[in-house]
Amino acid sequence: MLHLRSGNLKIYNNHVLHLNQEDHEMLMSLQVSFNVIISEFFREGKGGIIINGEPVGTRCAALEVEAMLCQAQEDFAQSEEKDMQGDLEHMYVADDFGQRQQFERMSNKSYRKKPIDLNDWAVKERLRNFEKCGLNIVKLEKIENYALQQLFKLNSKRIQAPPQRVYQCVKAQFCDLICRVGFQREYAPPNEQKYGAGIYFTTEVDKAKSLWTDNEEEYIYFIEAQVLTGKETHGSSEMIVPPPVGKDPLVRYDSVTNGRGIHIIFNGQQAYPEFLITCSKQANQTHF
Repeated sequence: MLHLRSGNLKIYNNHVLHLNQEDHEMLMSLQVSFNVIISEFFREGKGGIIINGEPVGTRCAALEVEAMLCQAQEDFAQSEEKDMQGDLEHMYVADDFGQRQQFERMSNKSYRKKPIDLNDWAVKERLRNFEKCGLNIVKLEKIENYALQQLFKLNSKRIQAPPQRVYQCVKAQFCDLICRVGFQREYAPPNEQKYGAGIYFTTEVDKAKSLWTDNEEEYIYFIEAQVLTGKETHGSSEMIVPPPVGKDPLVRYDSVTNGRGIHIIFNGQQAYPEFLITCSKQANQTHF
């Protein structure tokens, strides 16, 4: 996402954290080539790159930086896919007869999004909360991802608590990535990480709208997910993992909360994205 202000251009993309040494050398080279000053930033869970200089130079440099960040984003996603496949290959579950069975090997790239009929009565009822929030459903898609689903099931056996249905509001650039590799801290940090540096969800659509407010895109994208919150405690801004339950530092809470509908997990495999919901802000474009 770009913000240009009189020769000062700011690119928001948390994958700045994954730039390698070669990328940083390229940034230094771009400064010379386009006579600009390039700096990186990361605050309150949000990062990116600032380019200062003459408008023409900043725009040219921005194209190169955007391509670099897109590649870092893709490299990160491929690394996550490799890790997920490795997890599946080394994890076993017991069937109903107590036999140990290994998960089948597969490529995680075989996920898909299945369109859902918005005219179905049950679907209308399910999405009524979006209408109450002044949003109109443009498209509803069911996410099908075998690898994410199996890893979620494994974690549900570990946590042994029913999942909660929750929401996350995301940028367009991260919709397919979440469908592909699941939820990541980099994809949808709220404006302020008051309750820990984790992955945030809300139990209500209106809470999601208020938690993720910096949306300047034409459409608003929500992910409806099942999340294993398990044993929770109140979160705080300095947390990077859940706190210990007792004196044993290895026995920790499963998640943290603000006690008012916001839940934070620190392991993306505790969540499974079920639906991608695309909304418009204009009230006169309603589908029901």
